[in-house]
Amino acid sequence: MRKVLKFGWSSLATGPIIQQAANIIISDKEKYQSEIVVVVSAMAWVTWLLRKYSTTPSEAADILMELKRKHADALRFLLSQQGSNRISLFDQIRWDQFEPIFTSLVDDAQKLNSIHQSFATITDMETTPQDQEVLTHRQYIMEGRIQARIWYVWEILSALLMTEAIRGSHFASEMIYSSLLIKTLGGDPLHDRIDFVATQESVQSFFTEYINFDTTIPVMTGYAWGTKNNEVQLLGRSGSDYVATWLASALPADVVEVWKESAVFSWDPRKITHPVFQPVLTFTEGVEIASSGAEFLHPSAAIPAQKKNIPIWIKDINKPEGFGTCISDQEVPAGVRSINLNTQQLLITVQDPDMVGEVGYIHGITQLLKEEHISFDSWSSSETSFTFSIQRKDLTPSVEARFHDLHHNGAKILFSPSVAKISIVGKDIGKDGQLLSIIFGTMSWYRIHAISKSDLDTNLTLFVPEDDGQILYQKLHDALFVQ
Repeated sequence: MRKVLKFGWSSLATGPIIQQAANIIISDKEKYQSEIVVVVSAMAWVTWLLRKYSTTPSEAADILMELKRKHADALRFLLSQQGSNRISLFDQIRWDQFEPIFTSLVDDAQKLNSIHQSFATITDMETTPQDQEVLTHRQYIMEGRIQARIWYVWEILSALLMTEAIRGSHFASEMIYSSLLIKTLGGDPLHDRIDFVATQESVQSFFTEYINFDTTIPVMTGYAWGTKNNEVQLLGRSGSDYVATWLASALPADVVEVWKESAVFSWDPRKITHPVFQPVLTFTEGVEIASSGAEFLHPSAAIPAQKKNIPIWIKDINKPEGFGTCISDQEVPAGVRSINLNTQQLLITVQDPDMVGEVGYIHGITQLLKEEHISFDSWSSSETSFTFSIQRKDLTPSVEARFHDLHHNGAKILFSPSVAKISIVGKDIGKDGQLLSIIFGTMSWYRIHAISKSDLDTNLTLFVPEDDGQILYQKLHDALFVQ
């Protein structure tokens, strides 16, 4: 059996936890004689520190020292598990080779600050909206290329730490750069897409020619892909999940395992009481739950696996012998799988009597969102109004100004920032009258801003006042799962 095992964040938090992850990999290899490829993201808290590093260049040196200490402590622990002669390598050789990289990171932080100040000066001058858009786009690309180098270094160090942990066993381990194998179509760096044909060719050729699965456990970096010229581009949040499933599709693999701090429950065990474990989900349910705010998998990461019918297992790093949650195309019974709360939403309502009978009115709104590269999450409509939700962070002053331009044309624009989105995910939700009675009975004393449901009956989304969100969330969960 060929497997892709992905580890990140909490499963790579410290040296001991990285060793624990390596032991899981080695145990699977020995027990099942599996052909394993490991994908890793950066260690826990590294991305948070990197955001601070990129936005506050004045603190770059201090943040860099903290990052170095974190990785040095992990490497020192891993080498200590392999004997005193190995730990001596740390001081003599192993860490010194990374010093030029760290020096370049400080230089890159200074370049970011210089670019930001330069573009700020230019945009303070009188420029047309079109010129402003072009300048902003160029700034994003220039900053993005530097940030890609900065962030990718820590993915590489994370992969090197994992290879060191695996080498403590009788298996060899080699690090592989995702940017050399996972290829893009070469479009706009901010909105590029994968070139699956080129990716499949490069992946299959590389692993056939260079990797002996009997003796070697390869470790691939996550979070990035590469252009045809091997220029690194970042994939964004949970990009390592995406690398893992595209790699599994290209190899091809028989299964993907994503190791997290828990399997999938009816909702985050840290946020509510009495969560219910979910052993099985369909791909559709998995995507719906992940899109609603759960962080066990990036929603887009399920697509490559679903196309090749490759099951995705969500496993608990703290309970490696546990069953985990299997996401696949298998049949599941009707019922609710999960209830999710998201408090980062903003509702926008466009009200206009001219909407009645007009063809293409809503297209104008969605075209505006497309031009601003904003995805809306849920929507509902009436004859004279259209309500939809976006992430609060996406409502920039320029976006708000464009919506107010609609107001000048006769439309009334309403912004509702203080809302919470509650998503109930499962199978045949809209067909179960008793289930709907429980849901709306629980909601009977609370205001509902908007309701969204597809005809597939997989998701019922309710927008409620933010102040009521947490209590309603717990009440609905107890009514649907506990009582």
